[in-house]
Formats: sequence, structure tokens, C-alpha cells
Amino acid sequence: MEDWEYSELLEAVREIYDNLLNEDRGYKYAIARTFYEFETVCNEGKTENLLVHLAIGEIILTHPKVFVGVVDTIKKELASIDMKELEKELSSEDVDNLLTRINHVNNKLNNVLLDYDPDAANY
Repeated sequence: MEDWEYSELLEAVREIYDNLLNEDRGYKYAIARTFYEFETVCNEGKTENLLVHLAIGEIILTHPKVFVGVVDTIKKELASIDMKELEKELSSEDVDNLLTRINHVNNKLNNVLLDYDPDAANY
């Protein structure tokens, strides 16, 4: 990860989401825009992509309903762990923390209430 530190990227995703949520356009809009805002970061590398999706996964666990497409995307990305890449880019402590957080999100995603309405303006 050339441009980000582990915790810095996770915090940046949360901060952007919180700022968008404060616009009073709803949590669905805020998460959709957060995805959009971090699209280029996701393209910087596998680790950055994994961290952005983890951060968004942790956020959506707090939502009353989650669009099914978001859940599918998060599950897919969190399943694509490249341990060799992670070990090259993160400290062993960060890798352990990341794996614990991924496991937590994956387990909790199975219990979220799914939303099938793709219109982000509805919440």
C-alpha cells in the first residue's frame, strides 16, 4: 500500500461515510456515495480494495436494511484474500486485526435484513 496506512484507510472510509450521512439524504445514499468516492482507491491494489470493502462492510452492519447488491459485493471481496500480498504490505499485527474483522463482518452479514430496492434515494 503506497498511499495509505492500514488504520488511516479504514478511518478515511468511515469519515467520508459519516460526512455524507450528515447531509441528511439517508444511509443508503451515504453508502452508495462512499463506494463511489473510494472506487479509485480500490483500483490501487488488492489490499486497498480489501480494506475499503471491509470498512464498508462494518458500516452496513449498523443499517436496518442493506441492499442485496452491496452484501454480495462485500462477501465477494472479503473472500478474495491474498495472504502473501497482505503479509508483504501490512504488519503481522495489522494482518491479524484484519482477519479478525473480516471474520466478524462475514459472520454478521448472514444476519442482515436484505433490501431489494436499488434506489439509493429511498432512505
